[in-house]
Amino acid sequence: CMEAKAAVVVESATSSFQWDFRYFAVRGRGQALRWILLDSGVPFHDNQVSDRAKWSKSLKKDGSFAGLMGLMPVLSVSPTVDIGQVLSIASYVGKKLDYYGPDNSAEGHALCDTVIQLNLTQHTAHRKQNTAHSTQHTAHS
Repeated sequence: CMEAKAAVVVESATSSFQWDFRYFAVRGRGQALRWILLDSGVPFHDNQVSDRAKWSKSLKKDGSFAGLMGLMPVLSVSPTVDIGQVLSIASYVGKKLDYYGPDNSAEGHALCDTVIQLNLTQHTAHRKQNTAHSTQHTAHS
C-alpha cells in the first residue's frame, strides 16, 4: 500500500492557492525545499512517499504525480503546472514569493542557492557515510 501523506499543511491568510510538494519520506534532496516552503508561510501539502516499491512500480510513471521526468521532488503550483528538480523549484519559489526582491537581487539568488547547496552537501555526506558503513559491514561478514 502506497503511503502518500499530507504531513504538513501550512496555513496562510495572505494566499488562496495550495501548493503540493511531493518527495520521499526522508530529508534528502527535498529537505531544503521543505525549509524554504515552511519559512515562506505559503500554504502547501507535504506529500511524503514512504513506499519505494509502489513508487518504482507505478507512481514514477504517473505524470500527474511525478511530473514529466518521473522524478521527485515535484512542486505542483496549480492543477496544470508541475515543477521538477531541486534548483528549478527553488528558483520558482524564490521568484514567486519575492525572495529576490524587486530588482531580482543577487542576494536573493544566493540565499536560495546556499540553502539548497547546504542541503545537498549534507545529503552527499550522509550517503558517503552510509556507503562506508555498508562496505565495512560487508567486509566483516
